[in-house]
Parts: sequence; C-alpha cells; structure tokens
Amino acid sequence: MREVLGASAIAAFLSATPAHADAGQEAYDKGQYGIALDYWRPLAEQGVATAEFGLGLIYETGRGVKQDFPTALVWYQKAADQGLADAQCAVGAMYSKGRGVPVDPAKAVVLYRMAAEQGNVHGEVNLGGMYIYGRGVPQDYVMAAYWYGKAADAGNSLGRADLALLYLTGRGVQKDISEAATLYREAAEAGDPVGENGLGVLYQKGLGVPQDYNLALSWYRKSAEQGDPEAASNLGIMYSRGEGIPKDLDQARTWLRKAAHRGNDNAILELRRLGEQLP
Repeated sequence: MREVLGASAIAAFLSATPAHADAGQEAYDKGQYGIALDYWRPLAEQGVATAEFGLGLIYETGRGVKQDFPTALVWYQKAADQGLADAQCAVGAMYSKGRGVPVDPAKAVVLYRMAAEQGNVHGEVNLGGMYIYGRGVPQDYVMAAYWYGKAADAGNSLGRADLALLYLTGRGVQKDISEAATLYREAAEAGDPVGENGLGVLYQKGLGVPQDYNLALSWYRKSAEQGDPEAASNLGIMYSRGEGIPKDLDQARTWLRKAAHRGNDNAILELRRLGEQLP
C-alpha cells in the first residue's frame, strides 16, 4: 500500500503558503534546513498553519534537527486542527505507520477523510488505499475506486496508477484494460514508478497495447531505477529467462537482488531458481 507521508506532501501545500513561509520552503528545498527552521519556528509559534506544517516536516525527516516523530506529530496536529489538509494527511500517515503514536488505522482514516473531503489528492489516494486493504474501514473496492478516481481526475499520478490496477482487475469498477492502459500511461509519463511498472507489464503481456518487449524493458527499468521492487523483479526475470530480449544473467542477478532485498517474493524465488543462496 502506498501512502503519502508528510515529507511527500510538500509540493501541494506550497500553492497556498504565504510568502514568508515560502521562503522557508525554498530554503528547505535547497537543503538549507537550518535557515528553513529559522523561518518556520517563529511563524509556527505565532500559529501560522503552513509554518507549523513545515516544522512537522523538519522533525519528521530529521533534516536540520534530530529526527523526532512525537515532536513532528505535535506540529502537524496544530496545523491539522486549523484545517490544513496536508497536515491532516500527514497526521493520518503518522497514525497509519505508528510514528510517534501507536498504530491506529481507524484514526488514520478519519484524518485522511478530512483531507480528502477538502479535495486534497494525498488524502484521496491514502483513503483509497485504506479501502483497498480494509485498514480502519471495511474493505470496499468501489469506495477505493471512488477516491482514486477523484485523485486521478485532479491529475494525480498516484491516483491514476492505483485506479489503473482496479480497471485491469475489474475490482470496484467494470474491467476495462484499455482504460487501465490509458491511466498507466498517464501515470508513467508523469514519472510515477508504479505507473511505469504497470505500463511495462501491459507491454510485456500485450494487454491493451501491442506486445513490445523492448518497451516493457524500458518502462521496467525506469521504475526500477526509482527503487520500485516489483519493477526490479520484473526486469530481472526478463533478463533471467531471456523473454523477448537476450538472456543476461549478470543483469538478472543485479536487479533480482535489488528486489529481493526489498522483500519481493518473486525475485527471491527466481534467485533460488538460479541457484543463488540468500541469507
């Protein structure tokens, strides 16, 4: 399950951030974390919600300060209480992951829903994921598709990739491989690794697009280079078995090990098939 954590929500809150907090964000983006902290702290202490969010971000990521989830949660919560949707999403992620608080999926759902109902795409994607896996709510693919669809309609690449899988499998929506291909492509072209991997699968299998092993390889590689373990496994298996491309066991082992280290079961099985002993 993919969740947008506080540290990943930066870009969305910038558009609504006052100029003085923008300076903190600009410093943060440049790696000038001490300067960002100096901008945000006095503003946060005055109750500026976006600066409170910024301090939460600083403490959650441990950039410029010692990483401190409880302190991050305090500042995120202050901003969330003022209605800042990205902060609500960030607090939800803290409860979902158990960062600074005990894991509480039901509480996470409440917060994600608050953000989603404001049209926050991160909240929409995360709420969709909670419905997919039945975390904090009964499993409901229709509701997952609804929230992913809202994020996708807003142009969010995560929402498009996650919705694509539902169209591919026919869960929560009528199965439509052509629509899945369209959504995966839109997500992939926006640089989303799950979208890139999904599009690779379609090209490898010839689903909704003409079968093309070279394009499958290309999209798998783009995704794997961003650290997606599923794509690294798919890439490694293509090299291992020479499916549509020349067999290359060195490349196969390189990518399969990357995936296996991230716990990908298919990669682990393929490495064992190749006779490699894993710890």
